[in-house]
Amino acid sequence: MFIRDVRFIIISSLVILGMNTMALQADPVWEKINQPIGSYSFMDIAFSPHDPNSMLVCGPFGIYSTEDDGESWTFLPLTSEPQASRNVTSIAISPENPDIILAGLTTNSESTLRRSSDGGQTWTEISAFQGVNYAQDILFCDNGNAWVAANFGLMHSSDQGLNWQRIEQTELVSFQRIIQLDSAGDSLVAVSLVASFSDLDLVIFSSDGGTTWQERITGLPYPLNATDITVSRADPAFWYMSATGFFPENPEETGIFKTTDYGQNWVRCDNGLSQPAFSRAILASPLDPDHVLLSSIDYEHGLFETTDGGESWQPRQTLPGMTYPTVMAYAPDSPHTIWIGNKAYTLYRTTDSGQTWNSRCQGIVGGYFYNIGGNSSHLYAGPMPSHSTDNGNTWQISNAFDPWMFQTVSLVNPLNSGTVYQGGYTWFFDEIMPQPELFVTYDSGQNWISRSAGIEPNYAPRLFCISPADTGRVYLYAVDETTRRDGKLYMYDAENEAWEELSIPTNYFKYLTVHPTDPDILLATGYEGGLLYYSDNGGNSWHMSDGVSVGERGWFVTIDPSDGNTFYAMGDAGLYRSQDQGVSWQQTGEGLPIALCYNITINPLQPNQMFASIKNFGVYWSYDYGDTWQPLHEGLGTWMILTLFIEQDSNTLFAGTYYDGIYRLDMNTLGVENDPQITFLPALQPN
Repeated sequence: MFIRDVRFIIISSLVILGMNTMALQADPVWEKINQPIGSYSFMDIAFSPHDPNSMLVCGPFGIYSTEDDGESWTFLPLTSEPQASRNVTSIAISPENPDIILAGLTTNSESTLRRSSDGGQTWTEISAFQGVNYAQDILFCDNGNAWVAANFGLMHSSDQGLNWQRIEQTELVSFQRIIQLDSAGDSLVAVSLVASFSDLDLVIFSSDGGTTWQERITGLPYPLNATDITVSRADPAFWYMSATGFFPENPEETGIFKTTDYGQNWVRCDNGLSQPAFSRAILASPLDPDHVLLSSIDYEHGLFETTDGGESWQPRQTLPGMTYPTVMAYAPDSPHTIWIGNKAYTLYRTTDSGQTWNSRCQGIVGGYFYNIGGNSSHLYAGPMPSHSTDNGNTWQISNAFDPWMFQTVSLVNPLNSGTVYQGGYTWFFDEIMPQPELFVTYDSGQNWISRSAGIEPNYAPRLFCISPADTGRVYLYAVDETTRRDGKLYMYDAENEAWEELSIPTNYFKYLTVHPTDPDILLATGYEGGLLYYSDNGGNSWHMSDGVSVGERGWFVTIDPSDGNTFYAMGDAGLYRSQDQGVSWQQTGEGLPIALCYNITINPLQPNQMFASIKNFGVYWSYDYGDTWQPLHEGLGTWMILTLFIEQDSNTLFAGTYYDGIYRLDMNTLGVENDPQITFLPALQPN
């Protein structure tokens, strides 16, 4: 408390001395900090056909290339537009010309295929894929033909990907994978992602270069969803497929399946797997058709293997912990070298068939972060909980409590950075519904305590807020993971160590916040209609705040930390301000783009200084209580900023992005007009 008061006295003294004019000390430039443990999945790996040390990896973070076998990586931008999505789902290199690359890209609302003829330096969008053709897998055959497994059928090119045609037999089927079985490219197998009950579905085979196709489904349960398929290079008659059913309670529709006669007959081969329904990638050895690797969500293991053709499976103990591989590949020049892309940021390589593994992701950055909090000594970023003790210079993972929890939200106590909440859910094969998970640490992650009691099954934590005036008052909003729409509001009951359900005025909250000095006052925005809801009794009852609608989709609401009467709300209809606790509203925000708002952050020591992150427009800032705004983009690699956080000790602004990591900015370089009327609410004592 004393330190906070001293800081305010110093600021006030500077104002009295006349430092209330712009005094720009240096150009404000964002700095990209060392990569925390991100939350993204590697989606595909492509090897150069002429250089064994050259390869590409891709995912929601974009495309990275290496020419030194993964010692270092270089980012290959698909576009110069900072507001564009980087989500690359698939990638392939031409065996005839390694400078020709095809990449499947999903943007905010569309999907496309892009082609490069100069090794990824420049890209051209392929018109045949604009809009709806989601490129889930790309295959370059040795004969120069190219194939794409898309969500509306198979696409074929005979000129290195310049021109494309859809295979009529496969229209309206969403395909997941396509594989070449022979060097000539005559034999092909394709697997659909979702059974569609069409005339040609699930697993199809061609022996004439893709001119005609036949189903190969005898012995397979129906319906089921294929997650991956692999073909043994040692014997291409051996295929293995991992699949899930439509309903977790029907295990007969899920599992691992095998054929030894080019798909003519299939048999189940998942003995020894406790969670076959949650398998992801599958990979057959190039030396032995009975040796297969499988990634799977399991309480203790993420990678399994069989050496007897699936008669039995054992966990691969040598792989580093907390691993859920999303993509696996053998190096084409070495049958003992395997690459594995992990769901939790890491890319691993082994050169001895899996006896030892090494991380090979130095230089690959791009996790997404929508939670940042704490202070310079204990800074946290999530949803994959990362912890820094040096203001973001280095990071460590901090979710040893449950490596298989899907992270959805985190919260740091504003008055005690050692107290951190982490929320999410698990969903395993033997559970019909996802199970909510919530943990808290009171010692900066050394020990975690479960706090899930009272949260209804199927509901995953999505929004957290904690009262600065009473840090024992914690509110939680959870969403039905099966519908992703219906929600429930809870308050933590410390006496009973359980969550107590409260009333909710709409079925879906987009944002929730609590008053800085009154823990009973809550503000929330609904997802549809842009309505603002207000509660003055701790969420027991609600009413709509008249006079404001922030657009068709409400987005963000916040309260001035130095003036509890001043509210701000912003959506795709603009920025609104109320100075009487929501009784009346006025539109403001000159210079601020009218678009969806991810975050508004107010400097608690200089509340005339505000920052906003706007979808596809980046960061804007104001020094006059939000009346006028200007861009603050210099140094940002993306304009998709999900969260903003002010670390007061170092006067640093942090920005968490959508798959471009975390940036920070020295706020001393801004040159802010200080307001001589600034007041600060009394310092609050932690509980």
